[in-house]
This record gives sequence, C-alpha cells and structure tokens, in this order.
Amino acid sequence: MDPALARHIMAHHREENLRLQKHFFPHVSFEKVFGGREQDGPGDDERLRISRERAGQLQKRVIWDLLERL
Repeated sequence: MDPALARHIMAHHREENLRLQKHFFPHVSFEKVFGGREQDGPGDDERLRISRERAGQLQKRVIWDLLERL
C-alpha cells in the first residue's frame, strides 16, 4: 500500500482506534497496538519498494501454483 494512503487511513480512523486501544489494551501503548512508525525505520520510498517487491513475489507464486494445477 502506498505509505501516504496508509497514513491517511490511519489518520481518518485515529479517534476510533484510540477508543479501541484504551478499552481493550489500556496497558499497551497506542503505537504498539496500531503500529506507529519507527523513527529509524525505512522511509516511504523504501517501504513502497519493499511492498512492490513482495507483491511481485506473491504474484509469481500464484501463477506457478495455477500452472501446476493445469
């Protein structure tokens, strides 16, 4: 998923997510529950590259699985 879109979705649902976190996980930080971004983690470009690479791998696997069934 595009990192900007993921941030937009999380921002849109932030209030509801805060309520869920406080109700079900009161002793766990919001970031631990909803995957807050690590400061030293990969940047948006790298995350997008990794996501696209993984999607390509999954598509190849699905194609091979379908070909094996023929």
